[in-house]
Amino acid sequence: NLYNRKVKTNLQINPIEEKQIFSFFILFSWILISLLIPLISTYVKLPMLISRYFINIVPAIIIVIAIGIYYIKNNLIKIAILSIFIIFSFTDIVIVKNYYKTPLKTQFREATKFIADNNNSKDEVISSLAWYLPYFLKNDKKNNIIIEKTLDAHVSKMNSDKLKIKSFWYFDGHNRPYSPSEETKVFLQQNFVEDKKLDLFDCFAKHFILKSNYKENIDLSGFNPILERNGESINFSIEQYEEKNNDINLSGWAYFTGQGMENAKVEVVALDEKDQPFNLFSESITRNDVTTYFKSSFNIGNSGFKVTINKKNLKKGNYRISIYIFDSSNKKRGLVVTDKKFNIE
Repeated sequence: NLYNRKVKTNLQINPIEEKQIFSFFILFSWILISLLIPLISTYVKLPMLISRYFINIVPAIIIVIAIGIYYIKNNLIKIAILSIFIIFSFTDIVIVKNYYKTPLKTQFREATKFIADNNNSKDEVISSLAWYLPYFLKNDKKNNIIIEKTLDAHVSKMNSDKLKIKSFWYFDGHNRPYSPSEETKVFLQQNFVEDKKLDLFDCFAKHFILKSNYKENIDLSGFNPILERNGESINFSIEQYEEKNNDINLSGWAYFTGQGMENAKVEVVALDEKDQPFNLFSESITRNDVTTYFKSSFNIGNSGFKVTINKKNLKKGNYRISIYIFDSSNKKRGLVVTDKKFNIE
């Protein structure tokens, strides 16, 4: 209609007589300006092509679709197009995205509540998103110390003796996954245990406690004599096992059969010749693929583990790799002795 339009005096548009042409210029300008400003800014100043910045053009797109459907003369086709639009929208929202049961916004509230509820020792909270946290963690009811810093920067200061090595929380999110440098990983493995962890939508919280302050919750007294399987039934797999120089690297997953793992902790243990347990301080890994693979009706995503063992930290002898799981909510525990063994001479 725009190109078939007869030229008017002074290029004026009569919004009453030329509703379609007038609507086109309003809607076209609306969409173009909304896209053009962030696009120009991205090239000349700061990248800002993020989907949420374009939510304001959705009404314009809906109006364009509505105008298009309005001018279809065949009512049967109108109804068919509307029906398809409604069915696909409903399917995408309810079935594909599971919108009403799945979190789609960063779960700051839940993650900070986890920190507040578990920070009994008032450890510092380190975060590159510190400006979000005072409302939740530093108010009349709570008084947590919040420090704006990346994990690598915080660990680097402790590693260079510029900062006292002590327990701390780390919080991050907004498309910032947990991806510390190799130097940071080594320092954390040598000095800390990740005893508490929560992974939520677009954010996470971790508590790193000094190994000297960590109380091993590994009581095998009820498993005498220790068999291949002890206590609650455990399903497990060691997917990687590698001995290199003085280090042993292993990773895998383990979970209680017939229940969720939300409150359970997986520990990798070395049993000596007298069945004495030595905690190897495993790193918790979220493994949602385990839940999916076994089509479990329970949430067993908190089942992954990863361990780097330095043989120098253990006495001489023969050891068997074992997996111990303890559920703090129902006090269930189990131990399985794997076929992985190593010797320290």
